Amino acid sequence: MNRSQKTIIVHTPDSRAIAALAFNRATATLRIKFTSGKTWAYPACSRQRFTAFRNARSKGGYYNRNFKPAFTGKGRPVYGAAAL
Repeated sequence: MNRSQKTIIVHTPDSRAIAALAFNRATATLRIKFTSGKTWAYPACSRQRFTAFRNARSKGGYYNRNFKPAFTGKGRPVYGAAAL
């Protein structure tokens, strides 16, 4: 399985807060690129949580209500080529 098969990338041009999501199925890591340009990685994210995030009408709203509380203190900044 190559990287493109392991990682699902979703660009979110309609969101004012979230620029893109990338979910690595092999490591269960979700990367979130914010419209500010910063990217954060969150380990141990379930496929179901990623799918709900991807399908949410408001990505920023989903992040604030459902994702951020569950992952506070678990994320880390991502720099360079891995940043989406």
